[in-house]
Amino acid sequence: MTGWTTAFLVTASLCGQAASAPPANKVLAEQIARLVIQLDAPTLAAREAAEVELLQLGPAALAHLPGDDDATLSAEARKRLARVRSGLEQLETERLTQASTVTLDGQPHSLAEVLAQIQTQTGNALIDYRERFGQEVLAKKVTLALDGVPFWQAIDQLLDHTEMSLYAFAGEPALALIERGPTSRQRLGVAHYQGAFRFEPIMVLAERQFREAGSHRLDLRIEVAWEPRLNVIALKQPLANITAVCSDGSSIKLGTDAVGELEFATPEGSNAVEFDLNLAPPSRDVAAINSLEGTLFALLAIHEHDFRFEQLATARDVRQRHNEATVTLEQVRKNQDAWEVRMRISFDDPAAALESHRGWIFNNRAVLLAPDGAVVEPSTFETTRRTETEVGVAYLFDLPGGIDRHTFVYHSATAIRSLPTAYRLHDIELP
Repeated sequence: MTGWTTAFLVTASLCGQAASAPPANKVLAEQIARLVIQLDAPTLAAREAAEVELLQLGPAALAHLPGDDDATLSAEARKRLARVRSGLEQLETERLTQASTVTLDGQPHSLAEVLAQIQTQTGNALIDYRERFGQEVLAKKVTLALDGVPFWQAIDQLLDHTEMSLYAFAGEPALALIERGPTSRQRLGVAHYQGAFRFEPIMVLAERQFREAGSHRLDLRIEVAWEPRLNVIALKQPLANITAVCSDGSSIKLGTDAVGELEFATPEGSNAVEFDLNLAPPSRDVAAINSLEGTLFALLAIHEHDFRFEQLATARDVRQRHNEATVTLEQVRKNQDAWEVRMRISFDDPAAALESHRGWIFNNRAVLLAPDGAVVEPSTFETTRRTETEVGVAYLFDLPGGIDRHTFVYHSATAIRSLPTAYRLHDIELP
């Protein structure tokens, strides 16, 4: 998961505006309400103009659109509204996977101050992991001047500047910084950056077996990392779209066992995976792979939302739908000394995200919110149902007294997308 932010109360302040000026989101909501009504206008030109204008408002409009099944709208208006929603969600997905940017003023700051600045600017958590890693926490001053530099380029410059590295298994959606080893190379200039992703060749292994003629192989290991703010469920690498060219201009073919696609679930608490490509070894006089190109598909869980259920003591099969996800509160009942909350979540198009070997769905936050605002975490949970489109879970809460004044809050992504990401690696030295 990319982390879960408890947001039961949101406050906003409007500075530098007249007291009578309406909040920006209210103005947007009123504009959208007018345009949605216009989707039912008598003339075709007016209806098409409303659809175009809704799309031009951008992804911020999504929060104010009515449901596609709004009974107050005609069938044509609902169809247009569905197109608008689909277009805006695509724009939001593209925006989400663009690189965050970092700006630093070049003045001396402590490492902790710089990490806090980057986290605020990008939404990516960063941790000084040295103490937990058993390293001495030496004071470091950072004097980098960056102006809107994409996230991974900025991180690589920071790590080179401070002679630090990353630890891939922090156990949480964050970049964990540690001291760099004495033989570690510089990070900047060795990777390919594509939006929120970073690709780096990290090892080449050549094998030649003498007892079997032609039994040679060349394995290239590539690390793929992504900004921790993304909830990446799995990665797929179709082998048919990989091409490699040697330094002498000849092509390198994939090895004999390189068919179909490579697929790997992302480790919990890590924002990087490694995979091996099996290549046919070139001739011995080839010193390097000049370029290797491919397209990787990232399966993303996006558009997170809080599903809130009240009147729990009498709730039975209460459904809530948001975006492409439907959460059903089946029932709440006493289970010995605990309260059991049974629910299920389904997606219109899960894109294989719910397959049995993928456990990301069980990282979704499920809590009870008490009348005084206290948050009650579940003591345990168990799976009650699992299909290609739906997962059911029973959560147990150790809660003295009744449950009727509590609110059940379930936090989940509400759409699944498969995003193609092209990359190109250069000058990979061969052994």
